[in-house]
Parts: sequence; structure tokens; C-alpha cells
Amino acid sequence: MAISYKDFQKVRKALGLTQRQMGAVLGMSGVNLHFIETGQSPLRNEHIDRLKEELGIDVTKAKELVRQYDHVQKVVSNKVRRQI
Repeated sequence: MAISYKDFQKVRKALGLTQRQMGAVLGMSGVNLHFIETGQSPLRNEHIDRLKEELGIDVTKAKELVRQYDHVQKVVSNKVRRQI
């Protein structure tokens, strides 16, 4: 089971980290992380492994964070639309 580069970005956002902060955790620059999150550079297994080593987030936990992130975004979006 793997995660996509889009899900990798959602994990970062769910953790409340900037690209620079997450890049530092993963041993890369924020610019390099940007390239991964936009699909311009490949998301490699070593990035996923580093996420687990540094933050204790494996693929299963990452998928759960993505699910929660998507749920929160949907709820907030619906609430904002109702106010308009």
C-alpha cells in the first residue's frame, strides 16, 4: 500500500507543518518537497520511510490522517458555503 504525492501533501497539512518544516524533518529543502507535492519529482519509498522514522507515521497512519483531513475540509467548505 502506498500514498500518492497529493496525499503526502495532505499529511503535511494535517500535521500543521509548512513545506520548510516538513522538508527539514525529511532531510530536504522546502523547495524539493514542493516538487514532490506537485508531482514534479517522484515520491520515493525513502520519503515514506523517513516519515515513519522521524514522526512515527507509517502508511496506515498517513492514510488515516488523509481521511481526517479530507473530512475536515469537506465540513469547513460546506459551512462556509452556507454562510455566503
